[in-house]
Parts: sequence; C-alpha cells; structure tokens
Amino acid sequence: ALSADLPIILSEAPGNGDLLHRPLSHLWRAPAGDVAAFGSAIGEWAAARSLGADAPCNHREIARSHYDQRRSFDRVLRLYGRLSAPVRRPASVPAYAQA
Repeated sequence: ALSADLPIILSEAPGNGDLLHRPLSHLWRAPAGDVAAFGSAIGEWAAARSLGADAPCNHREIARSHYDQRRSFDRVLRLYGRLSAPVRRPASVPAYAQA
C-alpha cells in the first residue's frame, strides 16, 4: 500500500511504529486489538473518500526516500564497516586491562 500510494489503516502495534511516525498523508490508525476503533478508522477513510478528499498521496515518495532497497543496503554496509573496523585502544591502558 505504501509504495502504491494507497490509503493505510494500521494498528498501533510496536512493529508499526516506524510507519506511524512518518508524515503519511492517507493514514488512519487504531489501537492494536481494538475492533471498534478499526471500524471507526475504516469509516473515517470511507467518509473522506466519499467527500472527494483524495488529495495527492505522499506514500510512494516516503517509501522511496526511507525504504529504497539501495539506500537500505548502503546503510547496512556502512554499519558493518563501522562494526568491523579495528578497535583503537588508548596507549595508556594495556590491552589486557580492557577485556
């Protein structure tokens, strides 16, 4: 839905936190497990749609800027590079004392 510029209705479950904090233009939310709140969110989406409130959606652009495969791989490679870099120990502390 994100990359296709479709509206999204998400639960506020911990795994959705990243998306819930993005400035998505067509996002409705409900507490995890709250069936009535999900029904309300679906009703709000339907009402917005029937009123012609179909403003341009920014989901695809957010998907490109934050979840692009190349950018994600580049971030992972930079992290591995930092983690695999040799550790520099201060000259004043012997290596055996740092273990």
